Amino acid sequence: MEVWKQLKKDIKISNVPEIWDQIVLMMENMACSNSIWNVVNRLIIAATIYYIWKERNDRIFAQDSKSAEVWWFSTLRNN
Repeated sequence: MEVWKQLKKDIKISNVPEIWDQIVLMMENMACSNSIWNVVNRLIIAATIYYIWKERNDRIFAQDSKSAEVWWFSTLRNN
């Protein structure tokens, strides 16, 4: 949750909810519109979910754990 809050702050998308079910519902509603901002928002959310999933797998399978702050910095720097 810390990573998600930091992302929302950094890219100024405070209108995006923090609860997973609400995020999915919002994404479903965005799918109806192909405006550039909706497409960009969907890409940002999808990329964030991917990197959070990747960190989760690293923690489980490689026993490699980082704090949210370190993870955020290394993800932005390396990608």
